[in-house]
Amino acid sequence: MLVHHMPSELDSFILRAQQIAIDHQLDWEVPYDLEDGRIPRESWWDLRAAAKHGAGERAFLSTFGTLGSGAAALQTLCGGVMPAVMGRDWIELYKALLLHDLFVKRNKPRNGISNLGNPFRLLAGCVGSASPSQITSDQVRLAYNVGLMASTSGQWARLLKGMISGWFDAFQLAERRPLAQYCSAYPDRALVQEQEAKLVQVARRQLDTKRPDSLRSKLSIRHFEDKLPEQEDLSELVRIVFSETPRTTSDLIRFHQARVLIVTGFRVGELVLLPEKTLVNRNDSPPHPRIYGPPEPGTGLLHFAEKQHQDGPGQEFVEALHHVPSLLAPIVRESVAAVLRATAPQRLMLQRQHAEQRLFVGLSNDDLLPWAEAYRRMSGIMQTSQEPIPADLRSKYRSNYDPAILNEMRDHQDHHVHQSGEHKQVREYFRRMEAALQRPILRRSRGELFSFALRERNDGRGVYIRAGDMEVYARDHLQLKLPDERVVQFGEKDLRSDAFLFLLPGKIIAEEKYDAIVDIDRYFSVKRADKADLELQLGGKNPGLIFKKYGKSEQDRSFSVNPHSLRHFQTTEMFKLGVADTIITKRFNRTSVAQSYTYDHRSVSERLEEMEPGQSRLADEMLGPKARKAFDLIRSRKIQGPVVKRFLELQTIMGDEAAFEYLNAEAGSLHITPYGFCLNSFAASPCLKHLECFNSCSHLVRTDAAAEQDNLQTLKRRFEVHIDRLRQTGSRAPHFQTQMQHAESRLAGVNAALDAAPGEKVFPSSNSRYLPPE
Repeated sequence: MLVHHMPSELDSFILRAQQIAIDHQLDWEVPYDLEDGRIPRESWWDLRAAAKHGAGERAFLSTFGTLGSGAAALQTLCGGVMPAVMGRDWIELYKALLLHDLFVKRNKPRNGISNLGNPFRLLAGCVGSASPSQITSDQVRLAYNVGLMASTSGQWARLLKGMISGWFDAFQLAERRPLAQYCSAYPDRALVQEQEAKLVQVARRQLDTKRPDSLRSKLSIRHFEDKLPEQEDLSELVRIVFSETPRTTSDLIRFHQARVLIVTGFRVGELVLLPEKTLVNRNDSPPHPRIYGPPEPGTGLLHFAEKQHQDGPGQEFVEALHHVPSLLAPIVRESVAAVLRATAPQRLMLQRQHAEQRLFVGLSNDDLLPWAEAYRRMSGIMQTSQEPIPADLRSKYRSNYDPAILNEMRDHQDHHVHQSGEHKQVREYFRRMEAALQRPILRRSRGELFSFALRERNDGRGVYIRAGDMEVYARDHLQLKLPDERVVQFGEKDLRSDAFLFLLPGKIIAEEKYDAIVDIDRYFSVKRADKADLELQLGGKNPGLIFKKYGKSEQDRSFSVNPHSLRHFQTTEMFKLGVADTIITKRFNRTSVAQSYTYDHRSVSERLEEMEPGQSRLADEMLGPKARKAFDLIRSRKIQGPVVKRFLELQTIMGDEAAFEYLNAEAGSLHITPYGFCLNSFAASPCLKHLECFNSCSHLVRTDAAAEQDNLQTLKRRFEVHIDRLRQTGSRAPHFQTQMQHAESRLAGVNAALDAAPGEKVFPSSNSRYLPPE
């Protein structure tokens, strides 16, 4: 009798992963070095390309080696020796985990290599030859303690515990379960106990982001102040990007990135993925120009919002529109226009490279280029002659980075190449190219190959490079400079790199090191800006490169700004100004209002000011009881109207004293009518409506009182009954239609009041008796 053994959960898990690999054209059998676990470059798994997630960071499966930092920790902890390469069963499971994480859980490609792969390789190294399905609690605890010692923050242990819980226990990969409960520090080891205490503190902070570690004993202490940028650092960043002249083409783009980031508070990933056609100009006219003033062109930024998926991280892009306030719109429009002008040649280069499927566009393999021109196209450096580029041309170009000025530089250099010869770097560049290709590449005008003898000078005859040799050398030996060919899927569209706003010249060290001018018209290497570059320029915990380069003092050059802290800063400032949390949530593409409050870092005094509006000494001294109540309601944004609008205008233009005097005169009596608030001063202007506020009164503002809603509903029913009765009886009396029109207009007013939201003017278009008639 044959016995059919059911495959284990581990076997089924790996079989499903093998099918995923087939579906995405990945070779399951990956060769590797048995000594160190390295995979040959041509056999790497490009996870970003496999997932068609062109916007993410590069992520390759490049090794099956164990985690190197864990070997020393294992030796210190128990004297054990960690193998250099994972066992065969662990390698099979490692590949399966990466594919499930990427294609089933839909996490980002980098997550599988860093957050999942590193702790997995640590566990495999600690377990050794045992199968993944046979791991024990002692082995898990050993690996956890090694993880505590392997990094200063203990992060490998934290990630290991999550990996054990989320994969081994959840997918039943091991026979003995659950295993995550054994992730604990050895009680007799002080070092690992200290490391675990750090993890507990971090976990507590992540779980309860609303509560600080300790009570705030002073009014000035902020809530998680470390998440905000330092004032001096932020001020220096603003000074640099708005007043300094960028010294390189790359810095020009970075300056404008920082400007847009300061204005919008985008996530860094959203900023670097702004599309080429990001700027949206809207000219919607306001509903009532007399009240709201002349229309202003609305400015918005079309962008791809992150973290919009409720069911998981997701990789799909969500298109969103970010409204830019009119006060800040000129900054954004200027930055977008400057970047589009500066990157136009690079955008055209990417488009032509894609269309021609060549790195060096406009050429065929047999075409010959003068070696000075070939050098310019391959290295990107403008100077090709012994004569330097004139200082006035440099200054002229760097004043606004107009690509048209590059033509003048190019003509200057070409002229001097014929007069005095090529720069020595041209000859040195192609000498290295010959050494790399291991064959001659220099040619004369008819195409015949030749080589310079030792110390032989060019005799004035032209030296040429074959375009086919340039292509081969660039693809095989300049891989870090290859143009950015990432494709981002957005719905049914494929977005290439030229569809995005921020482009940079690729990997050109001479621009920074030797103050070289980059010929972006001819340089073949064009990269799309990414998060890592901007984070490196602004810094985080380390000084930013922009501060090092443009800071005026030694202290300025040590500054840094975490790009994400600007998002915290903007949210906090909006809360301080009383902006509604729903508006803040909408502005920053958050999916819930609760998320906005995790970015709220107001001090105790600022929160008290919000809870007790109007508690200033001047308000106490100048305002009467009724006016004071009106002021509190205005500060809490619970009432609106012409009096409120005029009060806020006076407060902005003339200061608090003039505004308080006006409020005392105009709102000395705060009227709470059966139908809403009224801020009219009856002493100066008696009411002509006689409690018919629903008769197009410009002072009526709805509240959220239940009694007010009931009064309006009762009034509506009475008018409806009265109008029905009039229609049924009919009459030819001369004033019958007048009576009917009177009742219908009052019913329309009641309906308008019922439709108005709390805090909203019921009749915004009604004429005010304070204004002259149109």
